[in-house]
Amino acid sequence: MKNYERIVCNQIYRFIRDYHKTYQYAPSTQEIAMGVGVSLPTASRYINRMLERGELETDHKGQPRCLRVGDING
Repeated sequence: MKNYERIVCNQIYRFIRDYHKTYQYAPSTQEIAMGVGVSLPTASRYINRMLERGELETDHKGQPRCLRVGDING
């Protein structure tokens, strides 16, 4: 994993974790993108990679607000 990707993925992970603690539900992809300062397509790409690696989890792929943090050390 490249350094920039690692930084963005860590920011996404922390944003989702903290957002869920505050609001008790997951943020939208657009909120994630705005929260970490990347474009919507970039956020989507990294979210999909994180889902593949098990860093994020979902029971409803493609549905909004269904993300949760997984094992980032996975």
